[in-house]
Amino acid sequence: MASIRVSLSILATAVGAFGIAAQYQSQTALKLMLGLLLVIPLAFCWLIYCSLQSRWQPVRIVALLSAVAVAVTVSGYFFTAKIRHRSQDSAIATYQIQAAVEQFFFENPQRVFVNYEDVIGPQRYMKAARAHGGEDYHELFPLRRDYDELITTMGDGRQNIVFRYVGGIVKQNPRGEIAVDRSSPKAVEYHRSLLAERRKREGVQVVQEADRRRFETTWRGGVPDGPFRATYADGKLWAEATYVRGVPSGRHVVYDRAGKIIYETIFGPWRREGGIAPQTRR
Repeated sequence: MASIRVSLSILATAVGAFGIAAQYQSQTALKLMLGLLLVIPLAFCWLIYCSLQSRWQPVRIVALLSAVAVAVTVSGYFFTAKIRHRSQDSAIATYQIQAAVEQFFFENPQRVFVNYEDVIGPQRYMKAARAHGGEDYHELFPLRRDYDELITTMGDGRQNIVFRYVGGIVKQNPRGEIAVDRSSPKAVEYHRSLLAERRKREGVQVVQEADRRRFETTWRGGVPDGPFRATYADGKLWAEATYVRGVPSGRHVVYDRAGKIIYETIFGPWRREGGIAPQTRR
């Protein structure tokens, strides 16, 4: 009987801890859940063994109820996790940020890049960009005027990709695989064609805007990597920057048509915990 009581205690503790870990999906909680996935079956098997060794009928009933509790707890976790993911995805602020970015570029035609603090803050287009699933919107910035997409990475590694000129959204799991059943077919097709086209880019690639301003970007290995320069329609230098493996890094300068510096910033590093905003000097 003592061994049965111990087994019941272990099982109850494991199930309770599993429920708590499922409620708070931090890195520690996720590790705890992996451990509990081993503890719960072991405790349950030990309980079944003890019940088979006993002729006491209530023990068999307790074992059956424990099995049901374990099944409900585990299945309930995965079901609520799926619902939670959908809720988090629908609450992302990417669309609001996109609208703020478009308004910023409209009001600041001389700017080539936009930083986080340009559009988000107490006196900006958005007062705040609140996270609902562990995302950090600093990763969207700096964003260039001719951007194609906005990629938001959730805390568990899932990604939501919103496109500038194509409606819909592409959802990827932490392994980078597209969740076709939860993505827009049109967006998925565009995403795949965009990736295929980027893989072909190598060397200096030139993009001309409708107003004949030009962007010259150095590509290596399918990502921007190297010097970037923008020119006015008449060929005069508009802006300079440098990419490091797809990310603007270091000094960025914007010039007026007379060659005078009108904006200058240092694109600093960014990290997921807290994010580091660029240091800006006008």
